[in-house]
Amino acid sequence: YGLSLLKCLIKCHSILRKYKFDIIHVHTPILSFIPKVLGYKFVRTRHSLDKYLPFYDARASKEIAISLEVKNILLSRFKYNDDEIYLINNGVSKNKYSIKYNVDQVLKFKDELGIDNHKIILGMVGTFEYNKGHDIFIEALSLLNRNFKEMIEVIFVGSSDSDSLFRINNLVKEKKIDNIVKIYSFQSLERIYSVIDIMVLPSRIEAFMLVAIEAMMMGCCVIRSGTGGASEQIVHGQSGFIFENGNVNQLVQYLEYLIQNPSEIQSMSKAGQKNALEKFTSEIMAKKTLDVYTHLLETR
Repeated sequence: YGLSLLKCLIKCHSILRKYKFDIIHVHTPILSFIPKVLGYKFVRTRHSLDKYLPFYDARASKEIAISLEVKNILLSRFKYNDDEIYLINNGVSKNKYSIKYNVDQVLKFKDELGIDNHKIILGMVGTFEYNKGHDIFIEALSLLNRNFKEMIEVIFVGSSDSDSLFRINNLVKEKKIDNIVKIYSFQSLERIYSVIDIMVLPSRIEAFMLVAIEAMMMGCCVIRSGTGGASEQIVHGQSGFIFENGNVNQLVQYLEYLIQNPSEIQSMSKAGQKNALEKFTSEIMAKKTLDVYTHLLETR
């Protein structure tokens, strides 16, 4: 691996000398040493709460954090000044994720997926790995009152290795909720979001949960764990719910409240959609990123 990094350094040196770029933007922290060793100023976007490797993970000229949690860690780690670090949340395309399907289209999608049109649809989108928290959601579903279970259907959409998928299937059967849970492979998410009333995202670790923004923009009511970006994405109790990371009972409480109060699903989903469109579009993210480039060029 060290040899690969050395070859990468030599190749990058050749490319940078040839093309004389004005801006170098690093998205993989471990490669930050390349512009640093070569003597270039650079912007870095920190996409995750990754481990710190001092030599490779060099101090950036301008650092972009995608959530408040990430920003606070970086401030502690690198002692940035205010003009050296920027909070720029990830954004998604409003053209792609604010589609308004009509009733007939949604009914068609539900029919194709084998979903009961008379049920409240709960959903979760994400790979079937442990950190995504499927087991937390499954445990919460098993604890719901029997009457509530009869009112819902649940869809999991994702992909993973066969062992992880086998684990999820077994857990669903073990908790005796296989009659209300359907599992699908990854597919057109716009169609999936359009049939989901309540999106549940119980991840154990996240820097900024992008699927929450996509779902909100598509009009889903989101319940998510209090990991990175939660307080920026959701006003708790107004545009969705945030539950304490790993707190199954709290998740059960919010699920039961929404199942009993369908009108709240509608009002929260509208508030969440408005917030997503106003704050988390790719256009907003791009403009703020261009501003960082401008600031870096002005300080060269």
